[in-house]
Order: sequence, then structure tokens, then C-alpha cells
Amino acid sequence: MFLLSMGFTHLSFAYPAGDREPDVNAIYPSDCFIQNGGNMYDITNPPGDQQAAVPNDGLDDTEAFKDALDYHYNLDDNHQDNGNQGNHFRTDLIFYVPDGVYNISDMILHRYGNVRTQHIRWIGQSRNTILRLDDNCPGFGDPDSPKVMMAFNHPNTRGNNYVSSSVMRNFTINTGSGNPGAIGLFLISANLGDFRNLKVRSGDGSGRYGIWMKHYCVEFYCKDITVEGFDYGIYKQLNVMPTAFEYLTLKNQKIAGISMGRRTMLSLRKVKSDQSAYHVPAIVDRHGDAHCYIVDSELIGGNASSCAIEKETTLFARNVSVSGYGQSVKIGGVAEAYGNISEFVAPEAYPANA
Repeated sequence: MFLLSMGFTHLSFAYPAGDREPDVNAIYPSDCFIQNGGNMYDITNPPGDQQAAVPNDGLDDTEAFKDALDYHYNLDDNHQDNGNQGNHFRTDLIFYVPDGVYNISDMILHRYGNVRTQHIRWIGQSRNTILRLDDNCPGFGDPDSPKVMMAFNHPNTRGNNYVSSSVMRNFTINTGSGNPGAIGLFLISANLGDFRNLKVRSGDGSGRYGIWMKHYCVEFYCKDITVEGFDYGIYKQLNVMPTAFEYLTLKNQKIAGISMGRRTMLSLRKVKSDQSAYHVPAIVDRHGDAHCYIVDSELIGGNASSCAIEKETTLFARNVSVSGYGQSVKIGGVAEAYGNISEFVAPEAYPANA
């Protein structure tokens, strides 16, 4: 490994790390909506005989969200059988969800099972657009057999590059209380994925994953996101595609802020990980072939016996502030860095003319 300038007490950031919590209030004119010739589907005022969601009434809105996704599925050339590959594109439909609390009791997905869909795009009015899972919800109680609350394609779909252009902006995903097997978001997107201004939280701290990336494709950019609670804030399981997070806050996970699986790649900038509740690592990798790049970030909340970043092999870290942890970096179980990190590379970096 290659290490520069550890152990000093302060790093300078042009802007603080972590979620900036943008104050967005997305309001659209009537001409944008389907009934008036536009391309937006308002979940509270849908076209045709689709069920409408009613926020803040305490009643279940799950079927209205499924109706919206069924409408999307049945547009021409917007899906494919999971065993086939094709070139079918429809890019114009956008789901719009006004502010309010929407009660959810099942996974939000179309009703057509394990079939690939693309261009699923959700725009909330603001973070006061809240999707809330019922407390003690059936099916979400077993962390060994977890269940997704909000899905971009079926979690059992095979890895593929068809599921392109997934978008979600301006939402709070709340997995409620008494749901230790809940997964807040299942993310998948080939190219052009965009997830921003999101808060994913557990009502009581329990839950399996805040954000789950099971397999490829996960080629997308995420910014201004908070994940609070869960065993793992972000769980990137198995894929070879790069994913980028910027202005990310991870708070009070029980096992790790981020877990990286086999052949995974993550680029991280302006991450703030606060693990004060359970003193767990910000980042873990137990598989040896995961690649992580982290810059301009702040990792706090450990204790003398914990390490901020636990990697098996490849790590690039630059300008990372670390406090509270006994070690900053372990490579293959061996402590290699302490305190703040100016620059750290593992395995060893070689000059261009070597």
C-alpha cells in the first residue's frame, strides 16, 4: 500500500460532506399531465380507471402505485420477458407524487412478476413526499428472508442491461417500525440511472438494507441521499458495474454503513458516515475483489476497537477525515492507517514508467 500524511487533526473541505438536503418543491403546470397531452402520471389524479392514491388519509395506497406501474408496463414496447433480450424503448412517461404520507403494505412493483421493465421514473414534490410502510407489516419481518418496499424491477430478475434509465427524486422512504426484514430501495439501472434528494429511514432502526444493489446493471449516479438505520445502509451485493454516490449521509447502521460484495465497484465523494449508535465500520468488504474509491469524506462514530474502512484489497482514499475509530483502514484484517487520511492506496501504486 501507499500512504501519505496520516495523523494530522484537520482536513479542509470546500463544502461539508454529507447530504445537503436540497429544498426542492417540484410543481408542474397542468399541461404536463397525461389528461392534457403531457407525459406525467399524477398518482393522485391518474388517467382512465386507474386507482388514485390519497395522501394523509391513513388508508392503504399500495394498489394505486401498482396500478401506475401496470399502466407503464402496458405501454407499447416497455417490457420484455426475462428470458429474452431486445431493443424496446419508451422514454417519456414520468410518475409524479405530490407531498403527503402514502401508506404502503407490500412491495411497490407492477403485477406481472419477474419481467424486465425500463424507464421507471418517479418524481416527488419534495422530501415531504413520504412512502411509509405499515408497522409490523406481514412479509417484512424476517431479516434472513428480506423483502423490498420500493423496487425498480423485480429483485429476482436476472442481471441485464435492459433495465435502463431508472430515476427517483424528492422522496422519503420510511420502512416503519417492527419490520426487521425490510429493504427500503432495490436499485437497478443500466446507463442513465439517476437517484437524488432521497431519505431512506427505518422508523425504529431495524431493517435489513436501506439501499440494495443485488446485481448488474447498477450504472448510475446518486447524490444528496440519507440512509438512517438498518443493518446495512447500502448493500452492493454482486456486480461488475460502477456506481457513484456524492453527498451521501449514512447514520446509525447496526453492521456497516456500506457493504461491498464480489466484483463490486463504488466511487464515493462527500460521504458523511456517523456510526455513533453502534460504532460499526463505514465501509466493509469481505471478498477481496471489490474496488472502492472515497474522497473528501468524513467518517465518525467509531470506538477504540473499531475500524472505519475494512477492505480485503483495493482501496483509494484521499482527504478523508476519521474520528472516533481506533483504526482508519484495515487491509486483509491488518491495520494500515490511523487518524485522518491525506492519501492511501492499496495495493501499492506504481509510477507510469515502471
